[in-house]
Amino acid sequence: MELRKKTYNAVLWSFIDRSGDQLLRFVVGVILARLLLPEHFGIIGMAYIVTEIARIFVQSGFGMALINNSKCNSTDESSVFFFNIIIGALLTLFVFILSPFIIYHCQELALVLRYLSFNILIGSFGTIQTVLLTKSINFKQQTKVSVLTTLVSGLFGVILAYLGFGVWSLVGQALLRSISYTTLMWLTYEWRPILKFSISSLSSMFKFGSMILLNSLFKLIFQNIYTILIGIYYSPAMLGIYTRAKQTQQLPVDTIWAILGRVIFPVISKIKNDNERIVSAIKDISNNIAFFVFPFLIIGMMVSDELFIIVFGSAWKPSIIYFKILCIGSIFYPLEYLKNNVLMAKGKTDVAFKINLIRNMLILITILIINKYGIKMMLIFNALISYLFFIVSSLFIKKYIGYTLYKQIKDVLPFVLCTLLAALNIFLIQKFTQINSIFFLFIVKLAIGLVSYLMACYFLKIKTLFDNLSLLFNLFKRQRLTI
Repeated sequence: MELRKKTYNAVLWSFIDRSGDQLLRFVVGVILARLLLPEHFGIIGMAYIVTEIARIFVQSGFGMALINNSKCNSTDESSVFFFNIIIGALLTLFVFILSPFIIYHCQELALVLRYLSFNILIGSFGTIQTVLLTKSINFKQQTKVSVLTTLVSGLFGVILAYLGFGVWSLVGQALLRSISYTTLMWLTYEWRPILKFSISSLSSMFKFGSMILLNSLFKLIFQNIYTILIGIYYSPAMLGIYTRAKQTQQLPVDTIWAILGRVIFPVISKIKNDNERIVSAIKDISNNIAFFVFPFLIIGMMVSDELFIIVFGSAWKPSIIYFKILCIGSIFYPLEYLKNNVLMAKGKTDVAFKINLIRNMLILITILIINKYGIKMMLIFNALISYLFFIVSSLFIKKYIGYTLYKQIKDVLPFVLCTLLAALNIFLIQKFTQINSIFFLFIVKLAIGLVSYLMACYFLKIKTLFDNLSLLFNLFKRQRLTI
């Protein structure tokens, strides 16, 4: 019962953290999209990939190993902390010196990468605090720090963009976010390292951590394979167009996954020897992911023609077709990623790695064959691969947990039907009505879609709807009592 209460509080604070953080990021992104050019976002997008790869090496999977290990001590934590800093310093130096050779075809991009490389070292000082808070399923502290740093760095980036700094406004925003997040973590969290560094401690976590490292590395590279290839074969402006579509599509997915995903691994790790409880947890989490992600993506796709023009401006109109394909292709991805996390929490990191390796190699082979047919065709094949590996990961969950593919599909099928009904109603409204105002058309389509979806869930008596309504009611009630 204590774990259930902690999980509830963790989900609540994770929701406040991620929804608040993503909302702030979205608002800042909209303002910056109006002030900057697509090529500015293309340049920063390519640089981010390099620094994110380096960041994964800094973490080295040891953070997840600490979360998974219920018997770790201060020596283990301090060893990981000092290791992160050593690797962070080396990688920062490496990227700073070699950036002109890594990005040889664009001098401005190489210079941007040099400055962003300092994020690698800065971030290494604050990683362990985030890990320990996550392990204790405590997201309240992270919420306060994350939202505040997003707000401050976002305002800083907007001011720089308004003053005409171009792509450097995005660089300044990223650096200030890292500095403020790390500083606030040290000021608000009481953990401090002890002066001990144990090779044997790191060695004991290496097997688990190394598989997490490889898994995370492959996942990051192949999640961004299109960004890499578009950056190589197309102009920065085209990369910026694709990046805007990708970031907008990821907004609901990343928000929902960030709310639930941070809770999943530590919770499953605590019950990893009880398959019956794991199945129950997977079902609840899958239903919540489907309840929010399915309508967000499909309704978002149906209103995207109006959404992009109203929010971002006509300069971003070419992003719409990419956004639509990405929405369709990523609908089952959070469920697939959930199952990979469950496998890792069960200690099957090698299985999760092999699944991702095969998936990513298939993506790479497909891209090499069809890249000459354009970005749209590459994204369509990526969608097909995503559907295939949703089934593959489900089969492995059946093998190790006992949760069959039939039951997994049956549990999320009602959400698919409700979402399709909402999409059909939006289509009929657009086809058989004449609304000249693009803003009014957007409002009508969005309202029809959301109302149709919620009514369908209500009439089908979908438990997840009533559970979330009850959660909101209890939250409101508790808030009133504290006033």
